[in-house]
Amino acid sequence: MFEDICRLLNDESSEGSYGIKIQPFGPDDGLPGNPTTVDSITVKRSYKTELDLSGVEGGTISNVTLAGQNTSGVGLALSNCKEVSLDNVETRDNDWGGIGLFTHEEFSSVELTNITISNHTAANGESIAPIYLDPETDNYNLSSLVPSYQYKITSEDYRDGDFQFFFETRSAANAYENVLESDGSISASVNKR
Repeated sequence: MFEDICRLLNDESSEGSYGIKIQPFGPDDGLPGNPTTVDSITVKRSYKTELDLSGVEGGTISNVTLAGQNTSGVGLALSNCKEVSLDNVETRDNDWGGIGLFTHEEFSSVELTNITISNHTAANGESIAPIYLDPETDNYNLSSLVPSYQYKITSEDYRDGDFQFFFETRSAANAYENVLESDGSISASVNKR
């Protein structure tokens, strides 16, 4: 039965569908967040993001492959989540990037904070951002987001100017900076966090 549900969730012809979406019953419903555990799964070919978490408080995502095959979204989206650990997560072929960190009004009572990532593999190469922050609101704690990723790229020219891209090494950040600036319309800068 679980396999049948996953097949339905992964129907790429269902416009607007996510691979797997985890969130409380309603925005700011006051329910205590039960810790979320996702372990040892592969999600592929969903129409939007493969694995989407919104308003999750406490969780572990481990041994997960998010194979978009040109999904219109990211491999893993974390919106207004806190205390979530990712370990051994592979993202590939998702049009927006590997892991997206977001804030929005719907779950505004939960601050985006304490997201830890270890052993993330972004198989898209340099052209897709492996990890980025796209805040709609300022309800996030930057110092506690992906603390092992010590380099970030910012650009006032990219979209609405508040995106931040995170990298473990300066060389990876410099390589992505070159990708962003390759068409000549964007100026970006690499900084140590």
